[in-house]
Amino acid sequence: MKDFLNFISEDKDPNEYDNEGEMAKGQLRTVVSAAEDLMNLLDDEDNLPEWAQNKITKAVDYLDSVRDYMASEAQEDVNEQFEFIFQDV
Repeated sequence: MKDFLNFISEDKDPNEYDNEGEMAKGQLRTVVSAAEDLMNLLDDEDNLPEWAQNKITKAVDYLDSVRDYMASEAQEDVNEQFEFIFQDV
């Protein structure tokens, strides 16, 4: 599947992007590590300061927005490829 996704992304301007995926994966590893640490530090009955709750809420919202965007873009690319493949059928 990864080869197919690489094929699909070849249409994008190669000068527009410069290994942002690698950078994003590094940052996401940090997010996962921080989330795991927080999960281990928190008990269900713990209270958090409002600023901490707000930071977690924003992080979740931002990551969820990017995930939705990336999933939507991937689905659009797949749909376009299938339309191209089957246009002459």
